[in-house]
Amino acid sequence: MNGSPQLENPWIVFGISYAGALSAWFQLKFPHLSHGSLASSGVVQAVFDFTAFDEQVLLHPIIKF
Repeated sequence: MNGSPQLENPWIVFGISYAGALSAWFQLKFPHLSHGSLASSGVVQAVFDFTAFDEQVLLHPIIKF
C-alpha cells in the first residue's frame, strides 16, 4: 500500500473525536505499524488555554443525591 512494507498483522487504527485525533497521530508517528487510519471528527486544532470549560464546571457543579 503506497510504499508501506508488508505486515504480518495489518492494522488500521480508528477513532472518533479525541480518539480520532489520536489515531491520526498514531499513523503519522508509526507508519510502519499500521496500514491506515480513520479519524472521524478528530480534533485538528487543539485549544491549550480553554478556560471556558472550567467556568462551566464552576457555574454548574454536579449535584450528588
